[in-house]
Amino acid sequence: LVTYCVREHVPFFEFEDWTTILAQVQSIVSGAKSVKQVSNEGVEAFTAALKA
Repeated sequence: LVTYCVREHVPFFEFEDWTTILAQVQSIVSGAKSVKQVSNEGVEAFTAALKA
């Protein structure tokens, strides 16, 4: 699914469990991050892992 999202430019972020999801949602709701920032971080983390 992640590979598809990257290829089709679908925003995403990977998560381990509901704790990870909750932390990301809280950062968006608090204004610390935007949805775009969170999704960009997801793509960047996935891309970096592929290069490693």
